[in-house]
Amino acid sequence: MILVGLFLLTIPFYAFATETDTDGDSLPDAVEDANGNETVDEGETDPLDADTDGGGESDGSEKTGGRSPFDLTDDLTHDADKDGWVNGTEKLYGTDPHKKDTDGDSVIDPKDPFPLDPSGGRDDNKNGLPDEWEEKYGLRPDTTLTEDPDGDGMMNEEELKNGTDPMKADTDQDGMIDTEEVANGTNPRENACLSFGAIAPEFDDMEGHWSRTVVSRLSRTHTKPSDAPIVKGYLSATGTGALFFPDRPVTRFEFLKMVLASTCIPLATEPDSDVHFSDVTFSPEMDERSSVITTGVQQGIITGYSNGTFKPDSQINRAEAVAILMRASRLDAPKEAQNVTRIFPDVPDSAWYKSPLSIAVWRDIATGYDDDLFHPERSLSRAEAAKIIYGTMTMNPLVNGYVLPSF
Repeated sequence: MILVGLFLLTIPFYAFATETDTDGDSLPDAVEDANGNETVDEGETDPLDADTDGGGESDGSEKTGGRSPFDLTDDLTHDADKDGWVNGTEKLYGTDPHKKDTDGDSVIDPKDPFPLDPSGGRDDNKNGLPDEWEEKYGLRPDTTLTEDPDGDGMMNEEELKNGTDPMKADTDQDGMIDTEEVANGTNPRENACLSFGAIAPEFDDMEGHWSRTVVSRLSRTHTKPSDAPIVKGYLSATGTGALFFPDRPVTRFEFLKMVLASTCIPLATEPDSDVHFSDVTFSPEMDERSSVITTGVQQGIITGYSNGTFKPDSQINRAEAVAILMRASRLDAPKEAQNVTRIFPDVPDSAWYKSPLSIAVWRDIATGYDDDLFHPERSLSRAEAAKIIYGTMTMNPLVNGYVLPSF
């Protein structure tokens, strides 16, 4: 294993673009047709069908995750207990994919704000709302069941029952407010925005690099509805190929752009007079840079520096990267996990990034170096950025990251 900044790297190498993969399921034809007789024999997956068992998950993804490509009931995209959460979502929340009501409190998992707690949480202020739920979303202690803080037409009581965010009208950030999703029968807690496509041409500079597999996967991961890949790279000098520059420090703008794509947050399409930085020119036509930075501010993901600058082309450091990624993904962690000063001596208790770093450490997204320090001011390479973004996508319950092969 190789320690690479934010991660303890344990990426298994699997043949990707170097062998023919007709159905694009990440399994080369030679592996699927093991005996080479061009017939799908017992125990072989179909090289012309990316999903042999028809459960919705590709054969390669199942094999990578240790599941059977011949059993549709274990597919992460299959809903084994018919409760409205597919197996992948159940995995992310820690619930039982074979039980509609994991904790046995008579509330099915998708509508249970605490699906692993049969007590439903304490209610010390006796307002009918669990205190833990109020604290999680930053609600006032004197809030009531009938208030609608986000103005989406659902009162707190209904938000609690539906498992949605009472402070965001669009919990899963898919462009449809929660009340519409509930009425339409779609899941307001998950944006099914990611698809894992066929093998894409490999970047010319990735041969032998430790991040080859994860970068290849990100280039194959597309977001809906634009169908754009998470990473694209740069055109080579000859114009005949593409380069990723894995060891080049990633800039603040590049990282924010990748993070927004990985969390499927729609980009702003209109100028916002409240968004301005002295070192950023915002175009009335909302070019890519204007859209990305405006979206980051509107979503509370970035704030810029105290001198009024954003420094879009400056190298992003490890502390900034973790903070941006955790804010965008909205991942959380138990309160008892939010103390990293014992783990990293170079992270002071007053560090502005302490809370998001605690979450990232608890979720094994961030680790330290051999000297047991975090080194928050060190820059992040494009390869390291790809690694932490991909890892976060696979565990983010707001998006269907379970369709991606896990490490």
